[in-house]
Amino acid sequence: MNRITVLIADEHEMARCGMKQWLESELDISVVAETSVGAHVLQLALERKPQILLLDLHLPDKNGYDVIHEIRAAGAPVSILVMGHSEDRSRAVIEAGANGFLFKGESRDQFMSAIRWAVSGRHGVWISKAEAALQQQVDRAIATAHLTRTDLNILRLLHLKNSEISAKLSLSVGTVKNHVTGLYSKLGVNTRIEAFRWGHSKGIL
Repeated sequence: MNRITVLIADEHEMARCGMKQWLESELDISVVAETSVGAHVLQLALERKPQILLLDLHLPDKNGYDVIHEIRAAGAPVSILVMGHSEDRSRAVIEAGANGFLFKGESRDQFMSAIRWAVSGRHGVWISKAEAALQQQVDRAIATAHLTRTDLNILRLLHLKNSEISAKLSLSVGTVKNHVTGLYSKLGVNTRIEAFRWGHSKGIL
């Protein structure tokens, strides 16, 4: 039997051991390597040639997004399933180059389904049911408030001064000020704090 080969990258030893036990209890899955260090992931992917990488988005030494970019730049033929938390967003993970997103609290069945889907050669991406539901909530909130891409960029940068937002988005300070005022009107708020609270309550931030 040809086994599905998996590399686990997670900072917590207990989590890695638990996942390894889960995976290797399946007759068609084998864990070929594991690590807690982001800097080791690419090397292991190239040396062990796993079919699947289960990647913790928050490794202690390196951001998971950077790990994804490194692997894609190197051309390693591995499907990347990111393991994140409720505050992480699947859309950013997929845009970075991952093949799927799972909450770390997913059931065993969800992990197995995602792994088997990832080696099936199907097109598209894997999104857990819980994350898909949250994303639908976000999309509804954005549509209801009629937020544009610029509105969303401004909302995510409201912790900065207008001059700093201006530099990041390559907009004039006056344009940023107008966008902030318009954003407040769309959200029905009057301050940055209220806008942040709205964004968090809707799952956008």
